[in-house]
Amino acid sequence: MKQVFILHILLLSFISAYTQSFDLLEKGEHYYRHEAARLNDELRPFYHGVASGDPLHNSVIIWTRVTPDDFNEPAAVEWFVATDQSMANVVQQGIFTTSAQRDFTVKVDVGNLEAGKYYYYSFRHNGFNSIVGRTKTAPLEGTNRMRVGLATCSDYRSGYFQSYLGMARRNDLDLVLHMGDYIYEGGGGPADRQHEPNQEIYTLANYRARYSQYRLDTMLQLCHRAHPWMTIWDDHDIVVDALRDTSFRHNPSFGSYAERKLAAITAAREWLPMRDPDPGEDIYKNWRSVNWGNLAEIVMIDVRLYDRDRFAESVADTIYGRADHKMMGPVQLAWFNSTIRSTPARWKVVGNQLMFSHFGLLGIPFVLENWDGYPFERNQIFNNLQSNRVNNLIFATGDFHCSFANDVPRDPNNPVLYNRANGRGSLAVEFVLPSINAGNLDEGFAGLDDIPGEILEGGVQLICPHTKYVELTEHGYVLLDITPERAQGEFWFQDDIRNPAITSERCAAVWQTRDAENRLVSGDIPSEPITGLPIIPPYRPLSGSVSTQDPKAFTLLGIYPNPLADELIIQYHLNEITRVSVEVVGMNGQEVVVLQSDVEQQSGQYLGRYQLPNLPKGAYILVFKSNTEAKTYKLVKL
Repeated sequence: MKQVFILHILLLSFISAYTQSFDLLEKGEHYYRHEAARLNDELRPFYHGVASGDPLHNSVIIWTRVTPDDFNEPAAVEWFVATDQSMANVVQQGIFTTSAQRDFTVKVDVGNLEAGKYYYYSFRHNGFNSIVGRTKTAPLEGTNRMRVGLATCSDYRSGYFQSYLGMARRNDLDLVLHMGDYIYEGGGGPADRQHEPNQEIYTLANYRARYSQYRLDTMLQLCHRAHPWMTIWDDHDIVVDALRDTSFRHNPSFGSYAERKLAAITAAREWLPMRDPDPGEDIYKNWRSVNWGNLAEIVMIDVRLYDRDRFAESVADTIYGRADHKMMGPVQLAWFNSTIRSTPARWKVVGNQLMFSHFGLLGIPFVLENWDGYPFERNQIFNNLQSNRVNNLIFATGDFHCSFANDVPRDPNNPVLYNRANGRGSLAVEFVLPSINAGNLDEGFAGLDDIPGEILEGGVQLICPHTKYVELTEHGYVLLDITPERAQGEFWFQDDIRNPAITSERCAAVWQTRDAENRLVSGDIPSEPITGLPIIPPYRPLSGSVSTQDPKAFTLLGIYPNPLADELIIQYHLNEITRVSVEVVGMNGQEVVVLQSDVEQQSGQYLGRYQLPNLPKGAYILVFKSNTEAKTYKLVKL
């Protein structure tokens, strides 16, 4: 018992460290440079790559972002969908007009496609082509295999995105599910992976600049262009511990939480290849599902933001266990229970932000932020599973930065309800995902980073009889391989996320659940690649579309916001050592304010933040110039 008590204290220390690790607001200079950032001029003006997502049987979302020559005018972007990677056999095409109102992102819901078919897509603007992406529609019937990459928690500051590269190299993934924390809201980071802007973000301009920074990452771009994605947001996509109405981590000096939440979700819908809600629907409604040929129903739920109440402070809290204490909320919960009960699919894969399995000591939860803190709604799901004999439910869970393979019984500590030896009594299974690179137990958590992971892992399995596998220190993703007979989860870990030159990975564990058994058993060897599939196109624009012009001295990637209030953000890239000046002048040509005066800067990516609280309301001209060229842009101060 002493060993169990020590582990309990250590885990409580971990939870405390986890929730306190984002308190610091790190201030930066008015501009800074990313030492390792390089802009590939070959991709101009589609520097942020391409992406696809939310495939249905006859449609799919395609996405890009164009960096225009003029940020004041709308940009007409041509889009094409073809059946071949050379884009010769175009089956759908059109023009999407974007503007600063949506940060020059392009998102098209392409319909009238065939079910279960691979397609290729690209974009064109002012004679320049984007790279070619590959996507796939959901099959209607007759499929006997599906492979899904499961990902969560990518913090730009914490290292590199080799896990995205690992999934990009897999030609046989049908889909990538991302369970949230696609971006992180804090500032800081090492010189080569520092967040833009270097502060906690809370405005629409801030969130847009942060997404722009992430989407310039080559490893992330490679994964987006190779496979369709389905994404759901988690708390760091807004602010840590985000809820429906508030977050106790939100700084009131930033303004209202409601405004911050709207800004974060607006940017997410602009920058991610997710299907927007129907007209009149709530912008925050993001729960949805797609049937994959009756083999699997992919169900994405939002247990973080849509209708969630605060979590209890302890089991003695008066809200704990109440029928009106909401995790999903009644509308989403009814939809979820109906979906998993009525789907014709054999397997139900649930994209879920927070651990569904019990995690605690002798029935006392460690983390009330998880489903443990909302027992009434969780019991509604258990009741649905039992009374309707729903089999083959798999939770794919993000957020926790640790790897677990769990049986999901109603009460794992009750030997009448659950048999640890053979799994009898388990009603579902759960794969809790490692983080792509966000901090683990051995990375900066006071009191735990010096303790060998094996000790903590052994302790977890000692007190959690339903946990079949646990790993607390590695980064990676889970490959979910589904056949009619079984669903297999493979934990793939990266060898070194801090060195971008090391891209090797290894399979550390394989667990599977067999049809109608609802429990985990040790799996077979990792699944073999499926061959003979359409290939992923090269990471370059179509032949003949690359500019023959000399690279520009600088490229402006974004001007945020315009119109502006008190702060102006300019995201730019220098292709060579140059001197940079930034000025604001009146419409009559008279200089009003110098934001940056003839500063020599090395090549690389920069983000300038300039405070203009005393600038009178009105129209102005922003002048951005190097020692070889200059550009002007209209600005409006509100």
